[in-house]
Amino acid sequence: MAGYRQGKMISHRFLDLLQHQETAGVEAWLKQENDPRLAEIVQRLTGIVAGQVVA
Repeated sequence: MAGYRQGKMISHRFLDLLQHQETAGVEAWLKQENDPRLAEIVQRLTGIVAGQVVA
């Protein structure tokens, strides 16, 4: 879904926002980027963090 470099950047940004409990920040980030691929990656990361299996 993303290359190593892009995946690293995405996961670091996602985890940083979660660490600071900025769930609204995740939504704002996705809205600002307006990228369906990024939204899908973040959706999958959210499922993994929540302990859900994402198909």
